[in-house]
Amino acid sequence: MTMSIVKDAREGRSPRDGRARLMRGALELLGERGYGETDLRQAAERGDAPRGSIYHHFPGGKAELVRAAIEGRATGLAALLEQSLAEDGILPTLDLFARSLAGPKDREPAQIGCSIAALALAPPEETELHTAAAAAFSRLERIIADALIREGVKAAQAPAVAALIMSAAEGALIRARALEDRGAIAESMSGLRSLLEPVLEVPARD
Repeated sequence: MTMSIVKDAREGRSPRDGRARLMRGALELLGERGYGETDLRQAAERGDAPRGSIYHHFPGGKAELVRAAIEGRATGLAALLEQSLAEDGILPTLDLFARSLAGPKDREPAQIGCSIAALALAPPEETELHTAAAAAFSRLERIIADALIREGVKAAQAPAVAALIMSAAEGALIRARALEDRGAIAESMSGLRSLLEPVLEVPARD
C-alpha cells in the first residue's frame, strides 16, 4: 500500500475517491488550458488529490487520465441531457447544455472551454484522444437526435440537426471566451432556438 493510499484512508477517502479527484482536476484544466497545457501535478492539486497517487490510478500517465476523465464527463452530460430532455424538451435544454459544456459556473469568462473539445484539439499523433472525443460527441448527439425525433423532426434529418446543435454549442463557448462574456452563450443559444422552433411540433417553452 502506497503512502498516498494510506493518507487517503486516514482522511476517510477511498482510493476510488482519489481517482475521481484526479479526473475532476484534469477536466478543469482541459477546459481552461487545453490538452497540451494540462499538467499531471497541477491536475492533482486542482482536484485535491495526492500527487503520489497519479500513477497508481493511471499508470498510463496523462493520456490515460484524460481519456478516463472524458468518458466520465460524457456519462455525466448524457445523464443531464436525458433528464432535461425528458422533463422539458429540446428548446429549454439548449442553454442548459451549452452552459454545462462550459464547465464550472465560477470559471472566469476568459477560461471558458469544453474539456471534450480539448481532446479533439490534441496533437495529430494523439489518435486515441481524438477517438475518445469523437465517441463523447457522438454519444451526446445520439441523445439529442432521439429527442428531436420525439418532437417532430424526421428521423433522417435528426442526426444532422443534432450535429448542428452540438456545433453551435461549442461555437458559443469559443465566442464567449473570446468576448470574455459568459452571457454570449445564452445569446447564441437564443438564436439557435429561434431557428429550431419552426421545425418542432411542440410549442416553444419559456
